[in-house]
Amino acid sequence: MSSSDTRSANGKYGIRSVLCWTALIFLLAGFTLYSYHTDTLRDAESEAKDYFRFNMYYRLWIAKVGGVYVSTDRIAPSPYLQLADRDIVSTDGKRYTLVNPAYLTRMVFESFKTSSPTPVVATITSLKPLNPANAPDEWERQSLQGFEGHQYSERSEVTTLNGEPYLRFIAAFVTEDACLKCHAEQGYRKGDVRGGIAVAVPLSHRYEVERKADLKIVSGYLVVWLLGSIGMTRSAHRQWAYRRELEASEKKLRTVCDWTLDWDYWIDVDGNMQYVSPSCLKITGYSSDQFMRDPELVRRIVHPDHADVFCEHISGHISADSPDSDRLEFKIITRDKEVRWIQHHCAPIFEGHEFKGRRVSNRDITEQKIANEKIGVLSAIVESSSDAIFSQSLAGTALSWNRGAEKLFGYSEREMIGKSVLCLYPLDRVHEEKEILETVGRGESVDNCETVLVHQNGSLLDVSVTVSPIRDEGSGTITGVSTIIRDISEVKREASERVRIERKMLHAQKLESLGVLAGGIAHDFNNILTAIIGNASLALTRVESDSPVRVNLQNVQKAASRAADLTRQMLAYSGKGTFSIENISINALVQEMTHMLEVSISKNVQLKMDLHLPLPPVAADATQIRQIIMNLVINASEAIGEKPGTITISTGCMNCDRSYLQQISVDEDLPEGLYVFFEVDDNGCGMDRETLARIYDPFFTTKFTGRGLGMAAVQGIIRGHKGAIKIYSEPGKGSTFKVFLPATGRETTGFAARSSVEGTWMGSGTVLLVDDEAAVLQIGSEMLQEMGFDTVTAGNGVQGLERFREYRDKISCVILDLTMPLMDGAQTFSELRQLDPEVKVIMSSGYNESEVVGKFTGQGLAGFIQKPYTFTALREAIYKVLKVS
Repeated sequence: MSSSDTRSANGKYGIRSVLCWTALIFLLAGFTLYSYHTDTLRDAESEAKDYFRFNMYYRLWIAKVGGVYVSTDRIAPSPYLQLADRDIVSTDGKRYTLVNPAYLTRMVFESFKTSSPTPVVATITSLKPLNPANAPDEWERQSLQGFEGHQYSERSEVTTLNGEPYLRFIAAFVTEDACLKCHAEQGYRKGDVRGGIAVAVPLSHRYEVERKADLKIVSGYLVVWLLGSIGMTRSAHRQWAYRRELEASEKKLRTVCDWTLDWDYWIDVDGNMQYVSPSCLKITGYSSDQFMRDPELVRRIVHPDHADVFCEHISGHISADSPDSDRLEFKIITRDKEVRWIQHHCAPIFEGHEFKGRRVSNRDITEQKIANEKIGVLSAIVESSSDAIFSQSLAGTALSWNRGAEKLFGYSEREMIGKSVLCLYPLDRVHEEKEILETVGRGESVDNCETVLVHQNGSLLDVSVTVSPIRDEGSGTITGVSTIIRDISEVKREASERVRIERKMLHAQKLESLGVLAGGIAHDFNNILTAIIGNASLALTRVESDSPVRVNLQNVQKAASRAADLTRQMLAYSGKGTFSIENISINALVQEMTHMLEVSISKNVQLKMDLHLPLPPVAADATQIRQIIMNLVINASEAIGEKPGTITISTGCMNCDRSYLQQISVDEDLPEGLYVFFEVDDNGCGMDRETLARIYDPFFTTKFTGRGLGMAAVQGIIRGHKGAIKIYSEPGKGSTFKVFLPATGRETTGFAARSSVEGTWMGSGTVLLVDDEAAVLQIGSEMLQEMGFDTVTAGNGVQGLERFREYRDKISCVILDLTMPLMDGAQTFSELRQLDPEVKVIMSSGYNESEVVGKFTGQGLAGFIQKPYTFTALREAIYKVLKVS
């Protein structure tokens, strides 16, 4: 049907609907008006009946009492009442006349007529009236005759009186015993219809009210009719529009079905094809007409591998009791003998409750199957990779997370999906992620960018990051970010260790070559000096005391002695000097040198002692050790200069393991075990990295030239004693020189008694380790875990505060490095105390204990441990703090 035909049909339907609606409203309005008019007349009749009953009540009462005597001065005697006792005279001479019910009623009715312009008109009537005025009119006569004939007992009509509409009502009254007094002579007997009372009620006012009500009723029905007509017209228009949309929708649906990429068809309950979409030709090679003519073609093209499954599926979906919908994937063989994968989805079709068959949608998923296989292989590769591989949105939210990422960072896939990857970056490197996202957003890649990321436990990881944009295959729009992160911590450590070993080897080779040269020169030079000194001394014995050459010989001897001292330094530097080895006490040696040291330093410098008692003995040349101490103390004094300062000499002992010895010694063969140390600490000018790198070079000095071998000789003496030296210094903060010498035996009884921690003591809880050196974080964490602690690490003070807030309830104590970037140890300690005034903080530094602890006097510092520290020293420091708490 065309659009114009549809509109014409809907127009006719609308006109018929409006006509029917008009007729219905007309009938309803007429019925309502009629009912209202009937109610008006019924109301008037009810009022007339009330008047009638009222008259009957007082007539009956007057009749029962035999009438009422009224003074003739007020009422004239009734000429129509012929009774002997009609008129009487009272004892006082007054005349009275009898007023019977009829007379009284007439007088009452006459008074009604003057009460209103449209009064109620009531009359007494009878077929045998005593008073001619009571003679009935034609309607009254018919009524009275009907009463006598028992046709009815009352009657009413609408009529006009004096030009006004009235409702007339008449009802019969019968003869009672009391009535026979006046009417027996007329032949009436008890029970006879003696007459009637007619009451006419005016209708003018009621009609006026009725007209107003009729106007409202008609207006209301008119509004209802108008609204209904408009509604029907609009409904007809909407129905036309709906049909038009339905036709358009059917046309679109047909277009969609015909042009859909899926192969759709509708098969009825009898197995006949009702519809097949044209797209079947592209998928199967067969046209829709071929499927319509041969429904079994659908079964025949299914691949033999899936034929049984498909037939079973079809058999289970031929009735209305089969499942609502079902999916199935199978292979087909096209007309060109090509194998393709089909995703089959079928659903039942109902018209009301009647089963009409099933609708089937077949989608070619061959390419998807191939892609899924590739994705499966790639997914397996990604999941098996040890690298962290994940994807993220352009906003930095993780979208996928492989097992390698879980292993590398400690976060599970559930924890990371939907979370920002900024949690992997230290606070001072968050900007790197933002820069990477900006780079990828421009369509560029980031290849093998080395950076530092954070593990879930707070430890730092050296990684290599490769980031590439993910593009939509169709539009090429960048939709995400692909990230590959490789852990290069071990590679970095190996490279760092390789560089350290190479530097150590170069330094050792330099020392070795210089030592061989110095040793060779010193050996040959000593032979020459022996001849010079011997000859000079022999000549002095042979010349006279007043000989002018004696002074020259003495000058030669002094110069040779100074040269001999230089050779001894060269031998000491080479490590091949002649040592007088004996078991000596470092404490006793330092105490013996106290006076000499005090007079050798500036007067503005104060010398302090912090000696660990007792100490195990060491096998050393006391003279050489004195030279080392003197050299270090004088250097410290010169570093302080003329300003006031402090030099502290400390002693102690510690067990050194292989890793610690590798950090402080250029020799690889130093044995592990107990070492005695003495430490010279000053608060002078300190040294920068360049100075520290050259401090052991022969004849290198930061003062005036010509100062000899200096620290090169010190290092040679220490190497000759199988010891090591550790230097910690920063510009403006002073220097600390710590010399280690192997103890001659195990710890003495006195030394062991001083240790406050048992060898089997194990800790519990969590320790926060804050240090800017990754190597310290690593070895410190391992030692703490060996003691039984859980560890949380931070690379600077800012991260330390963040970790403390996160793990505050778990942390037993904090090990805090004094010197760090961003926020140093002192400031971090102050912030920690503000967060928790009871926090236990152990300060760690390369400076000696007295200088560091002095800076925190009265501030609640729980303990101190000096770098580098051993396992035993760290355990004892923590034990002391936790034991006190």
